[in-house]
Amino acid sequence: MVDEINRLPIDRPWVTIVFDVASRAVVGFHATLEAPSAASVAMALNMACLPKSKWLRSLAIDLDWPMHGIPEVLHLDNASEFHSEALRRGCERYGIWLDYRPHGQAYMGGHIERYLGTLMRRIHGVPGTTMSNVKARGRYQSEKRASLSLRELEAWLTLEIGGRYHYAVHRGLHMTPFAAWARALRKQPISSPEYPESDIVNNRIAIDYILELTSGVTGRIVELVRLSARCAMRRDSRTVTVDLLQEAGKEFAFDLGSERNVSH
Repeated sequence: MVDEINRLPIDRPWVTIVFDVASRAVVGFHATLEAPSAASVAMALNMACLPKSKWLRSLAIDLDWPMHGIPEVLHLDNASEFHSEALRRGCERYGIWLDYRPHGQAYMGGHIERYLGTLMRRIHGVPGTTMSNVKARGRYQSEKRASLSLRELEAWLTLEIGGRYHYAVHRGLHMTPFAAWARALRKQPISSPEYPESDIVNNRIAIDYILELTSGVTGRIVELVRLSARCAMRRDSRTVTVDLLQEAGKEFAFDLGSERNVSH
């Protein structure tokens, strides 16, 4: 990967995929420079559960990617990022059952493993690839040939998945994932999370010692505590958004992108 300003190589990305077994469709992904974690799993699930229209507009990409919705079951391997308390609580809140693959039964994840192999072969065609291992890379100079920023990789993945893969006939299904999704869903309603309400109040708050909000949310927090309501603060690291969750279940979203002071 390269940075967006100087186009200099920075690091290799990690990609988390949410995959629908019935249709073989990709319902969400998350690309990041950070190692797999509970946060990257949450971001991939966020994309999987919500409609893609806002995401596609942000990338200025015009394609049809209807796959979204709250899953009934998540089939997971035993990586540490899938055993976080945050994932358990989030899935419990939306009624999602966590089904972990038994140890030593790798074949039970065959669907996603085969797709990841297909995706990696496509990614290895992008300039700057590190290939699957040192032997495969040989004398290829990945850093010198790196060409995509993280945002450009997200656009590439969106076009690769939503513009090509979903419309290619799957050998196991004898139809495209797009057609298989439409057939499996038919006219059933799609359950997806509701967007929280927007609510801005005046005060200041610091996050991670580097983010200071000149018209932040401290006043609202004090009000919730005064009313003896439990609240949780969460942050979307991509857009600097903070949510407050009241005990009654009502959410308030604070879009803080224009309120940042990173001078610290």
